[in-house]
Amino acid sequence: MIIWSILDIEPTEDVASIRKAYARKSKIHHPEDDPEGFQRLREAYEQALKEVRASWPGSASNGNRSVRRQPVKKDTACDFDAFFDFREEARRALMLQDLEQAEPYLAVAFQLYEEDPDLLRLIGLYYVIQGDWENALPAFDRLLRVRPGDIDGLLHRADLYLKLGNPEKARTDYGHILADHPDHLQALSGQARSYCLEERMEDARSIYVRIVERYPHDIDARVRLLDVSRRLGEREMQTEVYRPQLPERNRGWFRRQWSRPSSAVCDTPAGSDETAWKRMDAPFENVTETWCLALGAILFERKGLKPDEFYSEEFKEETRSQCKHSLECDWAIHSREQLLQRLDQLMVAGDNRSFTELRSFLSTLPESDPSAYNDSLGNTHESYVQYQIVQTYDHKLPGAGIAAWDWGRYVFLCREGALAGYLTEAEARSLMRRVAHMAQHSYSDWLEYGIGFLVGEQFSVKKLSGRHADERLDTAEALLWNESSLWRRLDWDTRLD
Repeated sequence: MIIWSILDIEPTEDVASIRKAYARKSKIHHPEDDPEGFQRLREAYEQALKEVRASWPGSASNGNRSVRRQPVKKDTACDFDAFFDFREEARRALMLQDLEQAEPYLAVAFQLYEEDPDLLRLIGLYYVIQGDWENALPAFDRLLRVRPGDIDGLLHRADLYLKLGNPEKARTDYGHILADHPDHLQALSGQARSYCLEERMEDARSIYVRIVERYPHDIDARVRLLDVSRRLGEREMQTEVYRPQLPERNRGWFRRQWSRPSSAVCDTPAGSDETAWKRMDAPFENVTETWCLALGAILFERKGLKPDEFYSEEFKEETRSQCKHSLECDWAIHSREQLLQRLDQLMVAGDNRSFTELRSFLSTLPESDPSAYNDSLGNTHESYVQYQIVQTYDHKLPGAGIAAWDWGRYVFLCREGALAGYLTEAEARSLMRRVAHMAQHSYSDWLEYGIGFLVGEQFSVKKLSGRHADERLDTAEALLWNESSLWRRLDWDTRLD
């Protein structure tokens, strides 16, 4: 019974409980700090597993255990059975974004066997999730020494080089992939981003044109092509040649809307307990509030509204009625309570939660498994398109993923809720500022935020087609190109009060 005392658990036949106990105790008895204690712990763990497996009927394999891939060096002296157990527990923890749970399993698995490429990739992902680029890079370096040419390893290392400001090295890794797979979407996108970092806009534009022609559904490539073309002063040529033609009735509508004179925000008169939105033909007086509203700019624009417009007193009742009707028809919101519930849902369980879960699941699978898994679903499966969307944008979006989609809707509902009388102006401002601070720390600029929003919309409606991208791009075009748009007038790094 001493083995259970060393593991500090009651006798059990649950292998998962034994593994967790061993991982927990290994933090206390680290092999470098307490080699004798670690040896006793190791012997207790192996004996516990031996006793449990001896009780299994038929064979010594656990029916619940997943299919395993053999390490590269099969002749290495290692308890591979234990190694696979810990590696798979680490994988499951990373799928759930549980870094605290993953860390001890990764550490123990690495102590058992240091040259497994799948484990090295998981260690790299562990640091990537934390935003620790410097520690993630050696893991992928080592992976590529063990398995040269590993596509997933090359992609991750190239992405890290971009984050660390080394586009030339990144382009080398992307080039290795493209040498064998010339239409590889992630590698092409990464190569274009590397050219942008070096201000080689002509080279970047030629790659984005190639991507858009090959993958017309790629929102990231199409928006970045718009931006690169703007920066090259080629707006008219890009619009006429490279963007799919939109119906004539929609063309230029957003641009005309944005060309209207700017408006500014003023506070509600002191002593007023009503939500009064006043239009002022003057420069912005409250930059923070305007910046917050700009997070919902795409939705405001589609509604034909300028987010920085505040209505005068004489239109208050009419506006309130219109906003209530809009909330009821578009959002099924009929009361303050329902509005607050929807806002909480967007913060806690919005579409980004599902996107992140799928992203974590696919990213922790071995190299060839994500595509194979998606193919196994069949294009009639309800999650098939969402898996495709995650694979398309995994290496293009930041860690925040499609949170912009949830946050943009959140801001829109705050403003509409205040106009409808469900929120006070002070409540709406407080809620919007909360989201604004998160957005500013999660994305690098309005371009990246806008892409996150549009990809989130793709994910939500489960549409990955060039036609759907056509229908959404006009808004982004106006926000990115028109000098009077909020995104062009407001610096992303504006200090928020």
